[in-house]
Amino acid sequence: MFVVGVEAAGKAWKSVATRHDLLAVKEKERETKGKRGGKGGGGASSTDGSGNAFTQARQKLDKRGEDLSRIEEQTEKLATDADDFASVAERLAEKYRKKRF
Repeated sequence: MFVVGVEAAGKAWKSVATRHDLLAVKEKERETKGKRGGKGGGGASSTDGSGNAFTQARQKLDKRGEDLSRIEEQTEKLATDADDFASVAERLAEKYRKKRF
């Protein structure tokens, strides 16, 4: 895996580019070159396709990073809520243990 540092919305985070993501970018570059007739074909136009593929891959990685950050925050909240619930349940069980008829 390749780790890419990114800054989004003022918060630093890292996104992970898997081998699959990088292979998809390379495949996209090959398709773009194939549509232009193989080699050559003008320097600027052949670079546009790979640049566009890189931009799309980067946008997907940015979105994945944002999604992972959001999921991480939700997971932390869920863990905190679960701890709170366990604490309340324990106190309630103790209360009724002491209150035996």
